Amino acid sequence: MTRADLSGATVGGHFRLSNRLGSGHFGDVYLCDHTLLGHRSALKVIPVKASDTDALALEAKLLNLSTHPHIVKVRSAGYWTAAGSRDYFLIEMEYVPGGSLQDAIAREISIGELLPLMKNVLFALDHAHPDVIHRDVKPANILLGGGGKLSDFGIAMVSATGASASKLHYNLNLAPECLSPTKTFNVATDIFAAGLALLRSLNLIADWRATLNSVPSVRAKMAQGALLKELRFHPRVPPALVRVVRRACASDPAKRYATASDFRDALEALKVERDWRRAGADLWESEGGAEQLVIAATKSGYAADYLRKRRRKSAFHKDGLSREAAERYVYEVIAATTLR
Repeated sequence: MTRADLSGATVGGHFRLSNRLGSGHFGDVYLCDHTLLGHRSALKVIPVKASDTDALALEAKLLNLSTHPHIVKVRSAGYWTAAGSRDYFLIEMEYVPGGSLQDAIAREISIGELLPLMKNVLFALDHAHPDVIHRDVKPANILLGGGGKLSDFGIAMVSATGASASKLHYNLNLAPECLSPTKTFNVATDIFAAGLALLRSLNLIADWRATLNSVPSVRAKMAQGALLKELRFHPRVPPALVRVVRRACASDPAKRYATASDFRDALEALKVERDWRRAGADLWESEGGAEQLVIAATKSGYAADYLRKRRRKSAFHKDGLSREAAERYVYEVIAATTLR
């Protein structure tokens, strides 16, 4: 659905919209200035019908209920009728600069940057779970600012009653039991989704929809819990981290981490020795640049080298490789040297 861009307009009497930050199924989020209080916010602008009002108010209530340093804060919520009698629901939230985990995937987020972010999101989920099931944990809803903040409770559900802001759900991150006739949503399904968000980030999957579309009979494989076997893991992922993701995304909910806190503890147990970050087309550096992984063209193809203070570590040298094989080898070295 295409909605008009309201950038430049003043809505709700005192929200001056600067630019659209993002769009979703239900509405758009704008960067805005509060003309009365003088602060900057993110404003979710949702077109509504009379039948939507209770559900939309529930989203704001759930966000407010889930107050936590790593959950985007609600500042205000209310209805606004525009010229021409078009009704909107407005949710004013704190503005978190820095983009989302989805943006970071596109620039090849490092494992050392990713793990603290996911630990904080799991901290937030564990805080929310006695009352709220998020149901939409994905890279686009994990903001980088503030050490990582969980956003968008637009399809969240009240744990005790099953009441939700929407009957829709994000079809591309569903646990197997969500695809059963009973459509179960609970703590275990949020843990599965968080595990899948971690997998997408580790595997540097920028276009998740296209990736799923490349899997034959993908819906059946999701329902069977066989999706991870189809996708496999990027060669940069250390084996210990592979084990954590596999448990979080186990097809049997009873075999997953029992709580988001347990999932977080598993990540906490992994100690990063070197945080390899891409520094160029054929260059990766550990923090501070003292160590480098380099791909270079040679007479026999391509060579891959591990340099420490500009000196080659001969045990890691490989030559006569294709460009693709050289990059894969570099990622294998990253997998072998990232964690202690």
